[in-house]
Amino acid sequence: MRATFDNFAPGFDRQLAALNYTVPSMLAGMLGEDDQGLTIVDLGCGTGQVGAALAGRGHHLVGVDLSEKMLNIARERNAYASLSNMDISAWLEACAPASIDVVIAADVFIYIGALESTFADIARALKTGGRFAFSIEECAGDFELRRSGRYAQSDAYVLQCARPWFSRTQARQVVVRQESGRPLEGRLYVMQRGTLP
Repeated sequence: MRATFDNFAPGFDRQLAALNYTVPSMLAGMLGEDDQGLTIVDLGCGTGQVGAALAGRGHHLVGVDLSEKMLNIARERNAYASLSNMDISAWLEACAPASIDVVIAADVFIYIGALESTFADIARALKTGGRFAFSIEECAGDFELRRSGRYAQSDAYVLQCARPWFSRTQARQVVVRQESGRPLEGRLYVMQRGTLP
């Protein structure tokens, strides 16, 4: 996966723009603009589109991605306080418990089928009351690997994975992008971490 995204990096933003992809800006909009100075971790940050959408709000942004070439482009945006070239699971395991205000995962779970352990790791990293904003491509079953090579999850499965740690504060069915000239359905969520069990 690292090599794939390193190869995609130079034209990545241009390709996404052609697909009418706006998930990072939509998730940033769902977080609102009232809070200032939060520690926000952008998992799978890629070229830094989430950082660009949140720039100027006074947050401490941390980006994590497998692809060094993607991170080089994100670095040029000057939106992140730090960027880590790591697998997101390894980064979350190393993260201090209850140290993060917000975790964002824009189009990350399309590369992860089962979400239980990832949600648990994110819950551990978030402060009580912290928020978790993310997107999925939607399917009927719990989760499935599609012909595109990406995973999709169902709303019911996402809520099942979230239930031990999170309450849903916002959910929105959206078109995440165009695929083969057709709209691709997905969902955006903002969840809040309660007290850990």
